[in-house]
This record gives sequence, structure tokens and C-alpha cells, in this order.
Amino acid sequence: MTTPIYLDCDTGVDDAMALGLLLASAEVDLVGIGGVHGNVSAAQGVENTLRLLSLAGRDDIPVAVGENQPLYGDFGGGVPHIHGSNGLGGIVLPATAATPVEEDAADMLLRLSHEYAGSLEVIAVGPLTNLGTALQRDPSVAGRISSVTLMGGGCPYGFRQGVTRESF
Repeated sequence: MTTPIYLDCDTGVDDAMALGLLLASAEVDLVGIGGVHGNVSAAQGVENTLRLLSLAGRDDIPVAVGENQPLYGDFGGGVPHIHGSNGLGGIVLPATAATPVEEDAADMLLRLSHEYAGSLEVIAVGPLTNLGTALQRDPSVAGRISSVTLMGGGCPYGFRQGVTRESF
């Protein structure tokens, strides 16, 4: 039996590795991927994801563009000094004809939470803006998700701009 997984990512070098590991696992059914701002813009991250999926022969996995701005503050433009200008260290992957789905990442997560109610697991390896947007749209989504695994990090935008811990 496989576990349905929704991956929320800002596909740079680290997320490309995570995606490869998920695709290689016989225990995972990657049912959707949402792109978010972070290492690169949401659009660039989705393009990277689509190219990686195509390279792996997995154009069947739906990919949605998500939020390009955090809920508080502004997207700082990514981290090209770490992930390169394209997020993949400057490696240019073959182009793909695959395109993102019409729904945005938050709506994809909400839809998948109904389709796989009680068994959907979320893996978030970028900013949590798509998850926050989904919660704003439908707070009951939390009750339909089995678990959320995230890669922790800092708060590069909010605390510098006056957002306090109490406002989270």
C-alpha cells in the first residue's frame, strides 16, 4: 500500500533531491505538487519541478503554481548565491511540454484533502505560504490531513519587518 503525498516546494537544489527520493520510493504515491516562493520564484520553482518530472518520465503528476509572496512581508527574490539563478545551480534541464494545472497550489491541497481525507500526508520543504493560504480558505483542511512534515528554517522576512511571535 502506498501513502498519498502532497509535496509543497520551492524547487531548488535541495528540493530536487527530495523530489528524486520521493519518486524513487515504492511506498509513496505523489498525488500533487505545489510551488511556492523561496529559493526561487514560485513560477521558476514550478518550471524546475516540471522539467525534473519530465526527465524522470513522470509527467502524470499534477503541479500547481502557488503563492509568490509571503503572507507578511515581501519575497526577497530567492537565493541565487546558493541555488544559482535558476534554482538548480545553473544546470539547464531539457525543456518540457508539460504545464502547470489550472488550479493554484492552495486549491490543489484542499481538493486532495477531500480526495484522500484522513490519509493525505503533506511534505513542505519551502515557505509554508501555500499551506497558510489553504488554511485561510478552509480551516477544516487540518482535520483531513494525516500529517505534515516540514523542513524547518528561519523567518527571514517577518521578524525584521515588525511581525511578532504573537501574530502567528
